[in-house]
Amino acid sequence: MTTKTHKEIDFGNWARKRHYETFLHHEYPFIGITSELDISEWDKKRKQANRKFFPAFMHSVSLAMNDIENFRYRIKDGKVMLYEKTDPNFVVFDDKEELFYFAGLEMIDDPVEFDQRTEKAKQFALENKVLNSKSYHEGAFFVSCTPWFSFTDVLQPMRLSESDTIPRILWGKIKHDRNKTTIPFSITAHHALVDGFHIGKLFDRIVKS
Repeated sequence: MTTKTHKEIDFGNWARKRHYETFLHHEYPFIGITSELDISEWDKKRKQANRKFFPAFMHSVSLAMNDIENFRYRIKDGKVMLYEKTDPNFVVFDDKEELFYFAGLEMIDDPVEFDQRTEKAKQFALENKVLNSKSYHEGAFFVSCTPWFSFTDVLQPMRLSESDTIPRILWGKIKHDRNKTTIPFSITAHHALVDGFHIGKLFDRIVKS
């Protein structure tokens, strides 16, 4: 997947400059939040559209990530870049091997085509056992899920020795309780670029998409 169009942020006119400098050199400069999302209404729409859960939910997450500018910021060579678009790079699981692989996917708005591309990307990753960085570009974000269990907290693997500003997203096992459907959802992002306020907006936009 090729690197997407991006532009350099002008520090002199960037309202977030002081906040960026506050967190940039922390030994662990990441913010991680886990929450239980109520996806009851979202799931009703998903079923009405006859869509599989994983691609439909990843599409809603991707739309929300692209809609909020802070999730399209990346640090590159000491500069902050704003990407025109961020694409999901997601984990696929091989049931026979009990191993995972990485699939790269370009974000598009059309839900039907997005679902089709997700399936193709999944099959390619499994057939080629993709497990390297060539499947994504630096403006991407990472997606994983644990459909076997729920969780209340998550610690994501991050690179502390370099500017790792790729957001990580993880969701767990869906819970159905009478008329309510919920899912545990976690995101980890670089605090120099993202605050809890932006994560709250992300949660809200996912469930309302």
